[in-house]
Amino acid sequence: MKYVMAILVILALVAAGCRNPNMPMDAANQRPAPADDVKGMYAGAGEQVQPAPVKLFFLAVQTCGMRDVLQSPGPYTIFAPTDSALANMPRQQLESLMEPQNRDKLQEFVAGHIFSGSYLSSDLAALKNLQTRDGRRLAISTDARGMRIGNARIIEADIICSNGVIHIVDSVLMP
Repeated sequence: MKYVMAILVILALVAAGCRNPNMPMDAANQRPAPADDVKGMYAGAGEQVQPAPVKLFFLAVQTCGMRDVLQSPGPYTIFAPTDSALANMPRQQLESLMEPQNRDKLQEFVAGHIFSGSYLSSDLAALKNLQTRDGRRLAISTDARGMRIGNARIIEADIICSNGVIHIVDSVLMP
């Protein structure tokens, strides 16, 4: 338990290493200029933003060993569920995923939230669906409350990193 709490504290301090989406535009491609890459979330580099709490998701990234994947050039799009979204999962299921013997299942769970390619919300709006790494297709839709991917509503969009983009979602993307 002390180990889990220590990781939560560390990740809370560094989970927001990407720049604010209101940063200056890159004149070459009229997209926001890239900030630190996703690994900045672990190094604490860059201008801090205050996204919805996603500490548990990044704890899962660390625990399953996918941190190294996110430190590679990418590009990646991450749909990071909030801590409250993860807390809404059945407690036994969440605890089971975090057990060392279930690392493969946790990796599969985390990978279901990480997509190859960099998709800003404007890019997503032009798509009908997005294919997960395991081949599933998640529908993309927009309504009066905003944009959704699968069952999750995007509550904070376009947190730009040099190797991708992060969107904060209100639900877990379940297989």
